[in-house]
Amino acid sequence: MPMAHDIGTSLFVQVMPYPIKGFWPLVEVGQTQEIEGDYRSGKSLVIRFPRQKALVVGRWTRSLNDEEDALSTALRAREVDVNDLDFPEADDVAA
Repeated sequence: MPMAHDIGTSLFVQVMPYPIKGFWPLVEVGQTQEIEGDYRSGKSLVIRFPRQKALVVGRWTRSLNDEEDALSTALRAREVDVNDLDFPEADDVAA
């Protein structure tokens, strides 16, 4: 899990893998949930870059009580079509 880096007390930034085929949309609304430490939740903008990476810029919106609440929030299901995922080829991983 990519680590969020704080900017002041309420903002954060992080770089994360984003293995989705295609180039659109360039910017999406996202959510970040810490599963250790302060258990903060945040709303964010996900800015996609080439090579399956994204920059996440967001604002912390709340802190949860404990690890169980944080994990439950982080693991909420979202529907993804497996055909939209872009997994690296075995040769690319070994290189």
